[in-house]
Amino acid sequence: MVKIPSFKKIWKDYVNYHKELLEDYKFKEKIKMMFSIIFLVLAMGFYGYFVNISSTKWYFIKIQREKLAEVKFQNEIVKIDTRKIEWEILQNVVPFNIVDTDNLNGKVLTIRENAVKSVALLK
Repeated sequence: MVKIPSFKKIWKDYVNYHKELLEDYKFKEKIKMMFSIIFLVLAMGFYGYFVNISSTKWYFIKIQREKLAEVKFQNEIVKIDTRKIEWEILQNVVPFNIVDTDNLNGKVLTIRENAVKSVALLK
């Protein structure tokens, strides 16, 4: 004889099956949420790490470039001062209105002594 299942039994089986599906769905959603959070935290960590490194590198490069610009500026000032001194020495050694070339060696020697003294005073 064939037993016909009752409506209550069918309903009870359906509810149990639906609960199992719902629990399985919740478990899958928890796993998805956990992986999403882990991915988000790792992405933020990598982003923060690499952005921090690059910004820190560029900060120090910027400081070194400023120092280099200052050194170049000081170098240019020294070059200008050196050229002024060289021009003064050249003006003293070789005056434009040289008429007598007999006494030129004496002038060069005295100018060189004075130039050595003035260079020693600059240092």
